[in-house]
Amino acid sequence: MRWTEQEYLDYLKRQGIPLTPTHTTPTPRTPPIVADNLAIPTTPAYRSKTEARYADVLRWRVADHAIAGWLYEPMSLRLGAALFYRPDFLIWRAETPLLELVEVKGSWIRDRAMHKPRMAATRFPCFTFTLAVWDRQSWTETRIQAHEETPHA
Repeated sequence: MRWTEQEYLDYLKRQGIPLTPTHTTPTPRTPPIVADNLAIPTTPAYRSKTEARYADVLRWRVADHAIAGWLYEPMSLRLGAALFYRPDFLIWRAETPLLELVEVKGSWIRDRAMHKPRMAATRFPCFTFTLAVWDRQSWTETRIQAHEETPHA
């Protein structure tokens, strides 16, 4: 059963629950930008400051026409039965139809942090996978190589 706003306020009043400003006024939402039938949030919340910093770099690259556009965490790639990988950024360029998926990391990277990106690079050769590392004052971007096939004896 769904309640209207007024039915919910009446229920709270009957239960003796004091009304707070959050009960009476709806939270304002920023309407999404719709471009090419694709809804893009106006201000995405990034999971880390490093990802927000890389988003600033991508905004500059779009303004400079180095890339055509980008999205933050647009998809999850299924790697196994219950194993998924969500790349940080998707970048598309005007000159090539190949999409680039970017994983953003700080300067210190654990070995296990690269298992899913390498696995995804192996399973999805239709994408280019890039590792963007922020080290003190600059970005270093390297291509993530797929796992090498081991020959069976």
